[in-house]
Amino acid sequence: MRGERAGAGRVVGYSVVTAALVAGLAADLADRPGQDLGAGPAGDLAAGPRVAAGRPAGAAGTEDAWRLVHSADYGGLDAITGGVMFGPAAGWAAGQTEDADDGPSAPVLLRWDGRTFRRVRAPRGLSGGIGAVSAAAPDAIWASGDDQTASYLIRFDGRRWRRVPGVSRQAYGPAAVDRRRVLVMDGGGPLLLDGARRHRLPRPGGGAEVHWMTAGPDGDVWAFGALPGKGEEPRPPVSLRLAGDRWQVRPFAGGLPPDAVSWSTEVVSMCVLAARDVWVFGLRTGVQQGPPVQPGGSEHHNVRFPVAARWDGRRWSPVPMPAGWWLGGCAGDATGRVHVIATRMGLRTPGSDAVFSRSPGGGWRVRPLPALPGAEIRLRALATVPGTGQVFAFGATESLGDDPDDHSVIYTSTG
Repeated sequence: MRGERAGAGRVVGYSVVTAALVAGLAADLADRPGQDLGAGPAGDLAAGPRVAAGRPAGAAGTEDAWRLVHSADYGGLDAITGGVMFGPAAGWAAGQTEDADDGPSAPVLLRWDGRTFRRVRAPRGLSGGIGAVSAAAPDAIWASGDDQTASYLIRFDGRRWRRVPGVSRQAYGPAAVDRRRVLVMDGGGPLLLDGARRHRLPRPGGGAEVHWMTAGPDGDVWAFGALPGKGEEPRPPVSLRLAGDRWQVRPFAGGLPPDAVSWSTEVVSMCVLAARDVWVFGLRTGVQQGPPVQPGGSEHHNVRFPVAARWDGRRWSPVPMPAGWWLGGCAGDATGRVHVIATRMGLRTPGSDAVFSRSPGGGWRVRPLPALPGAEIRLRALATVPGTGQVFAFGATESLGDDPDDHSVIYTSTG
């Protein structure tokens, strides 16, 4: 599905659902006895860290420096969860603010003018937070939100934000195709909005389900989802590409490790740099037998490590990742680099999130966010400036003390 796209920044919205899932896994699995953060028996796909020469994991040089361009406390528990850039002096960010005393939450919309992010009024009557943003042009931006009882979709037409009518209370995850058309997920599956018209896309063949969609710079739409499982086995992940209004199912065979007894793979993000340059990132989880870590402890240990794969126009191929990190949202830039959010596994290795960056044919550079007194940085989404290698990182501070006051933050880097 192709259409007119005018310089929208390359970005994949990192859904609140996915972010909450990864955060929940981290909280549930962190620091369990016997946790192995390296490769398991499923193997070779969990190679150790490969970073730029002379730059060990967790280190950074001056060219990796992040610059804080926005920090704000709108009411208590704040976070910027997504954004899209159109140029060095044009872009948007979105998120939420919530009263620290369990008060109501409200959406936050910010407009970038090259110097500052300024708050813009959201449509009346909206509450909750915005979880994903997608755009085809500066006057064709969509964002989805959730007020904990129902979802909503809003659109910016170049002058103001308006609520989009005719979508279900379960709509989320917009993927802008062009100025008129946007795809969203809702309770009935993928739905195409074309102006005032609504068109339900056919379900993929083979029993596949669509979980999340994203559009590349030329309007090429991809998605990840799951195939039917066997018995009680986990449903294996699958990629899909939209051709017209039909889904082409493209299994990850050879790209991601196959599911097996006690082993499963989950995709958490996807970004489309070009028709022959598509990336997915996820998590491999399983159980491995070995000597007890503690006397009398279990011989069965939880094993988890990050996984990634790249589509080159013909097949999916595995891409080794540094071990010991949860992966999140991703984005590609005009230089051909791909960037992905990374959060350390385990409470024994605290620290702010990092961004892994990889040039074509190169290894991963680990680019940590700066340390802050009494807080760490948690990222929710990335966006890049068209025609450049500039990256914007959206997120929030996480207090390390008893004060639950978290601030919205936005960083940028050209390294």
